[in-house]
Amino acid sequence: MFRTRKKFGQHFLNSEQVLTAICHAILDERPKRCIEIGPGQGALTRYLLETDMQIHAVEIDQRLVPTLDKLVKKHSNFSYILQDVMMCDFSELDIQAPLSVVGNLPYEISTPLLFKLIEWRENIVSMVFLLQKEVVDRIVAPVGSRGYGRISVMLQYYFEVEGLQVVPPEAFSPPPKVMSQVVRLKPKQRQWVSHKSLSEFVKFLFAQQRKMLRQRFKPYLEEKDWQDLGLESSIRPAEIDIDSILKMLALLQKKGFFLADSE
Repeated sequence: MFRTRKKFGQHFLNSEQVLTAICHAILDERPKRCIEIGPGQGALTRYLLETDMQIHAVEIDQRLVPTLDKLVKKHSNFSYILQDVMMCDFSELDIQAPLSVVGNLPYEISTPLLFKLIEWRENIVSMVFLLQKEVVDRIVAPVGSRGYGRISVMLQYYFEVEGLQVVPPEAFSPPPKVMSQVVRLKPKQRQWVSHKSLSEFVKFLFAQQRKMLRQRFKPYLEEKDWQDLGLESSIRPAEIDIDSILKMLALLQKKGFFLADSE
């Protein structure tokens, strides 16, 4: 029997219904290539290999090499690398874009990995992940809601985000202590602002969510500036939508705020 390791966040999905749903969510964009993060024992991999996609997997647990080697021998459209995905430079992988990214992500790395994948967005047509439901709630949270924050703004700026099937603990082995959910992210086509500037600004903006923004930007923005932005100076971070964040960033940059962090 294979013993899962807590340090890898291993909860293997074993629900055929959920595995099929994830595969169908990926195939909606008709990708020719797919990166699977954390194939584990290959449950989802086997569904993906029934398509004509080229599947490239990234796995951290070397104990799974025999299982993955068997898939390599059996399927000409499968390859893998043994590496921590957080240390992986996707640009160095010998994989042609565009492609899709899929995975049952360990909860511990889901948020930092999503931020990492933002920087690789131009190579991606879609991403479908199984995440902790609480994380998905924050990803799709609308402005003004309790869950709206940094991850909501950054992912909704770059992607169309859609929460799909909710998955109970019993769909996994071993079962986690939380509910999970499938989420799909499809890159938007738009004129992008500087990623570094936006990322640093949003991080700064939500670092103190309860403070009114006029207190944070008192040295830079006067009451007339807030009126020009169409915002109340008493507004708090969770109440400001993405378009207003972009307008505020542009105005602040004109006034010398954060210019040192521009790309």
